[in-house]
Amino acid sequence: SSVGREGVIKIVGGTEGTKLLLGDVVKTVAGVSVHGMDLGAVNRLLRGPPRSTVSIEVSRGWAELPIKADVRRRSGKQRRPQQPPLAPETSIPSFRDLPVPRA
Repeated sequence: SSVGREGVIKIVGGTEGTKLLLGDVVKTVAGVSVHGMDLGAVNRLLRGPPRSTVSIEVSRGWAELPIKADVRRRSGKQRRPQQPPLAPETSIPSFRDLPVPRA
């Protein structure tokens, strides 16, 4: 989620497998209006037990009625896989080691 210039909370990612689209404006989370809340307060409403669901109501520019979606919370912090360290015999060339371009 992100706070737009108008002070509204907008969806900016994590919409895979849901009815939500990027740019949707969040109206309620778990039945609680987010009008006037800052991003931190909305994030606290979104958090909960891993793999549980939370109901979100959004408005979309062209839709007349609010759109309701149940979103499954993540199973905890997702870590990026760590890259293995370079072997000691592997060297990374420096800028000085690059060939000089010829005109």
